[in-house]
Amino acid sequence: MLGDTAIAVHPDDVRYQHLVGSQATHPFSGRMVPIIADEFVDREKGTGAVKLTPAHSSVDYQIAVKHNLRHINILSDDGTLCNCGEVFDGMKRFDAREKVAQILQKKGLWRGQTSHPMSVPICSRSSDIIEPKLKEQWFLDCSDMAMDAIQAAEDSDIEFIPSYYSKLWKHFLTQTREIPWCISRQLWWGHNIPAYKLLSDSNSKLNGQYVVAPTFTEAITKATEMLGHNKFKLVQDEDVLDTWFSSSLLPFASLGWPVQNPNLMTFYPTTMVESGSDILFFWIARMVMLGKKLTGNPPFRQILIHSLLLSHGEKMSKSKGNVIDPMSIIQGCSLEELQKSLESSNIDRKEMAAIFAEQKKQFSSGIPECGSDALRMALCSYDFKGASINIEVETFVEYRSLCNKIWQIFKFYQNYFPNGFIASNIDQVNNLSAKDCWILDKCAHLTELCAQHFPKANLDVITYSLKRHWAVDFSTIYLEYSKPTLQHGTAQEKEIALSVAVKVMDMSLKCLSPFMPYLSEELYQRLPLPNKAPSICVASFPSTHEWSIFRNHTMNDDFEKMFKLSSSIKNFKAQFGLLHQSKRVGTAYIIGPLRQGIPLEVLHLIEHDARLTSLQVDKMPDESNSVCNLEVLQPNYTVLVDLSDSIRSQSEEELEKMSGKLHKLLVSQRQLLDETLRLDQTSLDGADLQSHNSKVADLKKELTTAEKCVEYVINVTNGSNL
Repeated sequence: MLGDTAIAVHPDDVRYQHLVGSQATHPFSGRMVPIIADEFVDREKGTGAVKLTPAHSSVDYQIAVKHNLRHINILSDDGTLCNCGEVFDGMKRFDAREKVAQILQKKGLWRGQTSHPMSVPICSRSSDIIEPKLKEQWFLDCSDMAMDAIQAAEDSDIEFIPSYYSKLWKHFLTQTREIPWCISRQLWWGHNIPAYKLLSDSNSKLNGQYVVAPTFTEAITKATEMLGHNKFKLVQDEDVLDTWFSSSLLPFASLGWPVQNPNLMTFYPTTMVESGSDILFFWIARMVMLGKKLTGNPPFRQILIHSLLLSHGEKMSKSKGNVIDPMSIIQGCSLEELQKSLESSNIDRKEMAAIFAEQKKQFSSGIPECGSDALRMALCSYDFKGASINIEVETFVEYRSLCNKIWQIFKFYQNYFPNGFIASNIDQVNNLSAKDCWILDKCAHLTELCAQHFPKANLDVITYSLKRHWAVDFSTIYLEYSKPTLQHGTAQEKEIALSVAVKVMDMSLKCLSPFMPYLSEELYQRLPLPNKAPSICVASFPSTHEWSIFRNHTMNDDFEKMFKLSSSIKNFKAQFGLLHQSKRVGTAYIIGPLRQGIPLEVLHLIEHDARLTSLQVDKMPDESNSVCNLEVLQPNYTVLVDLSDSIRSQSEEELEKMSGKLHKLLVSQRQLLDETLRLDQTSLDGADLQSHNSKVADLKKELTTAEKCVEYVINVTNGSNL
């Protein structure tokens, strides 16, 4: 109230229309306070009349500028009152509020007290109430610089990843270009404002004005020229530059600007900057504006905007205690250590108990040690181009397991390396087996994928492909298929198999290196390669041209068909609990167009993959009732599986148990299909309808398999157990 300079009412409020334009007497200072009309006033709230304190409210300030009102500052820098008269000057703000109420009551002006909700700014560090205060500040006109930043995007001088941020960039800078940037701060640290107040004994109009110059010496020279004499004093402004202003100079100031030098010419502009969307306009836009203004070029060519990181669905915040420290992921951290780190923070002790409880809920077993490689690749595995990413510790553990798997793959092959072994150059497909051609084709495809997605920063696509390449293609499939050769093959076959494996590991480690530099470097140094680079960091990245000779679409298609055949056989065996037997079980008969279809060598891999006793190609079984037609890859192939010996050899009790399990599966599949078919499809459209139809097709397929299994048991046992 002590700083009020006007009373505002709504222009349509009939209660006060007759008072607009008149003045009221301030109850403490006696100054005349104008009564104005402004549409911002909510006439339904309180009395409908609002007092304005322009020097201590941003909203009131905007209205004051609009109506040309006075601004009276009543707060000193230490929080005590000033410019309020002897009664209040030097008094603390909350004491003054009580004093104001007492004096109003004594004067008979008190009309009562009513509570109402309002937003009160609170300091995050001290939890104290923040009081707005009008102060002199330094501002930067951004209108032209903002247009230059917009033009840079339109001219493709800068590129956004994801691209939709370019529209947001233009919209925001267009809307805010006329708002000056306040670049001064009242802090204890930072770059000093290069402005000096001119204090002179003369009556010059320049007395009290500021001289702006890069150095104090240059400021003296400039002031002398302005005054025509040197009888003056210069006092540097105590304010410092806004941190965002100082950091916006970083791309070129750190390279020696404004002096043109080799570093500046080589490294400016740089290639890419990455940032969260929350500081796109605090920092990135200002770097572009200052870079264009002071050097003529934007400081970078690409702007990669990543998502906000969430923990259990909430933005990470120290005050919530849900921040995941990267070092805790790398080194591991117990729950006790997590909570101990909070005790040394500035979190309010009243909130500590609740935060401890939440931490115990989220990290009951602490955080396991995962290492920096797993941390890096796990973070890159998220699609960071959305609004947010929900970080989960389980993801880091998953990629730690991948690190272990890659290490074990290398150790497996290392055990087969003869003394002094150096891998042969595999630069052609002659004398290579089908599985060798297949894995080399997979490597060639991986190089194409990296070449396609690295420039677009689709790191999640690359990490997923690398993970599948190492864990599935290389480990689960190729390594397993290579075991018979490494264990029972000729010396030449072993040498070729090991050389192919080394070539695959060399290529795969190079693709992995940007995500797991430590593991890839360690294993690269151990690879028995001829003429390899001193470090994987300086080795050439695999190129699509180099690997194009290994591209083999036909072989890849043949293997995909083989996988489908093998998978159907394994699924069929699993229904009877015969997939993971210690010994091989069952015989498969595959009849199909071998000359135009899958090569015989590829088909025989099924025997190893599906753990069959034997695989018969283009041969019919002796007993038709002992086999089951899996009806896969029809009409080109007929796949028959004989598990009759294994089923018949089981005891009556085991057969009853098997039959009961199959009947239970059959009933549940029928129920699930019926429930799905009864769903109202009229409300489904597009992707939802497609998903529903796909689910129905899968359920029908699973039901057919269950019926086939029940029928097969009846046939091979003559129904004796059913």
